[in-house]
Amino acid sequence: MTGHKDWFSSLDESIKTKVKFTYDSFINAERIGKSQIQKKNGTTSTISNVLYVPRMKNNLISLGQLLERGYRINMEDKMLKIFNIKKIDLEGSTFK
Repeated sequence: MTGHKDWFSSLDESIKTKVKFTYDSFINAERIGKSQIQKKNGTTSTISNVLYVPRMKNNLISLGQLLERGYRINMEDKMLKIFNIKKIDLEGSTFK
């Protein structure tokens, strides 16, 4: 999920849904699409089924969905590392 509309390479405007957060609070997701991300080695990858949530101030990634797709995850030293089968695929800060 992201609030950065300009990060999308494509958006489906027909998809509208509500995202549930803690304490039964909800936020509206107005679109779903594909977003390009730049990896540590400078290449880009596409993440599919990214929700566009205009009111989001920070980005969220579903660790559960990544695990279901066969990725491995490591969190240490305030860093999140996402591995594909052979190498680190994505890396980013977990805290500001």
